[in-house]
Amino acid sequence: MFKTFLYYAGYYTKIKNIINMSWYKIAQEAEWVNVDSSCIDAVAYYPSVNLLDLKFRGGREYTYIDVPKTTFENFLDAESKGKFFNDIIKPKYDLK
Repeated sequence: MFKTFLYYAGYYTKIKNIINMSWYKIAQEAEWVNVDSSCIDAVAYYPSVNLLDLKFRGGREYTYIDVPKTTFENFLDAESKGKFFNDIIKPKYDLK
């Protein structure tokens, strides 16, 4: 009902555009980084919202939420990206 009110009041489209612009700005702050791994192809990190995107070699993509920047940096420095993912990221952080 509230959404209907916003729509008819002309605010729904404005709010939707603001949200879309915000996500566009967030998406612009990160670039995919290719990593040397047998299972992970590339990663992207969005520091303003603490999101970590992972692209796997098989084509699957996953987004993990509330990942601190230090965890992302440690992931990039890890000798084995797959082991770091399985030991640290997967069990500790939630999927979006």
